[in-house]
Amino acid sequence: MIDSANPPLLADLGHQQLLSVIGPDAGKFLQGQLTCDIGKITRNNSGLGAHCTPKGRMISSFRIAALTENHIALRMHRGILESAAKALGKYIVFSKAELQSKPGQFQLLGMAGPEAEILLVNCFGTVPKQCNEVIQHQQNLLIKIGEQRFEVWVESTNAESVWSTLAPDCQLIGTPDWDLLEIRDGIGQVRQETVEMFIPQLINFDVVGAISFNKGCYTGQEVIARMHYLGKLKRRMYRTSTTIDKGDLPLPGAEVYTTATQQSVGNVVISAPARAGEIELLVVATTAAADSGQLYLDRERTQKLNLLPLPYAITEKE
Repeated sequence: MIDSANPPLLADLGHQQLLSVIGPDAGKFLQGQLTCDIGKITRNNSGLGAHCTPKGRMISSFRIAALTENHIALRMHRGILESAAKALGKYIVFSKAELQSKPGQFQLLGMAGPEAEILLVNCFGTVPKQCNEVIQHQQNLLIKIGEQRFEVWVESTNAESVWSTLAPDCQLIGTPDWDLLEIRDGIGQVRQETVEMFIPQLINFDVVGAISFNKGCYTGQEVIARMHYLGKLKRRMYRTSTTIDKGDLPLPGAEVYTTATQQSVGNVVISAPARAGEIELLVVATTAAADSGQLYLDRERTQKLNLLPLPYAITEKE
């Protein structure tokens, strides 16, 4: 079980990887493909976003940041990197830009906790103060991704030095622990098992600022905008918990159920161990099932999912 009180938490985010778009048309190309407004992605500001099919289904989700004016990087789960690059590659051929993925170029680190900011200042001399703010220090990027949470994209030649500076004063955590922090911040992510399963609103990307509804056309925009302006969402992403016996975590995409119907009413987005015998999950489910308080992880309705609060409010249209 992680303890975010003290000392700071430090994670090697090896399960994440950067997909770069490089060239004078990088921004223009991505503006016509992604849900987020590239005009707001600067060397001082990052954001969340998605790349979708023409039907609005998410091929990838990511945190996006600009390393230079002509170099924009998408940080995503490494399991979808190949399919994400292939999907973007279909459209980039007529742009003055290219896709690159160099696993050894950056080491991605995560830090969290009340004292994380102090350690980062000691290491880099400065730290971003606002959520999504980016500070570039030499070839490294420091990104504030939440309350007391940071990502550090460390250039490979500096990685060993940065790690050896930070690690002695930190509690080292693994991928499941970092996933738990993501779950508690209500940040869903497309994984290999859920490619093309969700539209962005289903994992609350409209609430966390990952969709621009006034930037103009992009792939999948018609479906996403129609749902925003004319539709009413019948499913949303919820944070839940349940007890679990010895065994594997439910995979992304696993179905969830309710008592009112034999059919599944949603899917797991991500899950992580929380404490002994308990896990936390982000699940997409029908609002009716969530409102009933009768969500289950198994078809037999024995493993109940308990609703937990998200750190942001969701207000639906009447």
